Amino acid sequence: MFKPISTVEKQIVRDQFTNGDEYFVFVGALHPRKNVGRLLEAFDAFKKETNSKLSSRTKGGTKLLIVGEDLWKSKKLKPIELQFKSDIIFTGHQSIEVLSKIVASAKAMAVVSYFEGFGIPLVEAMKGDCPILSGNLTSLPEVAGDAAIYCDPFDVNSIKEGLKKLDNDENLRNSLIEKGREQAKKFSWDFTAEKIWTVLENQLKK
Repeated sequence: MFKPISTVEKQIVRDQFTNGDEYFVFVGALHPRKNVGRLLEAFDAFKKETNSKLSSRTKGGTKLLIVGEDLWKSKKLKPIELQFKSDIIFTGHQSIEVLSKIVASAKAMAVVSYFEGFGIPLVEAMKGDCPILSGNLTSLPEVAGDAAIYCDPFDVNSIKEGLKKLDNDENLRNSLIEKGREQAKKFSWDFTAEKIWTVLENQLKK
């Protein structure tokens, strides 16, 4: 389901969820290890420091789209004072078909967890030609390889700087998309089956 979509399709998605504006996307549950609180603080700092309207093709500037539970109604995370709360949009849970289009339409995906067993959203982003800002801990760098820029998930400023780079630099985003296409090939079923078959063959030869 995760694949690139046309410019027209992207604009339809943006019209539906962000009033036509470009956006960063986070996909996941509001579990503490997902580090959503720091991501929100970093996004707020990013908006304060930059006029994202200048680096966006749309009049409202870059938004942050959270696909999952609504933080404002959740008791899982402590309340956070944010100046740009209106630029953070919660979609609730979405079907896989809608989610794939949301990811493919994003300016970049932010996955700043401080612990992940694997990091499936990274692969989904790469499949959908979506640049990535990733935390630099546990399995995430192994999954994303050189198809992401990395930040310290415990440092709000580090996350903010990553958002700034991705917002301002179209060449960087395009470079990450190209690298993501290659990195994503490592996670196809055909690639996995080939690796498993090679292991089995080697065992049979012993």
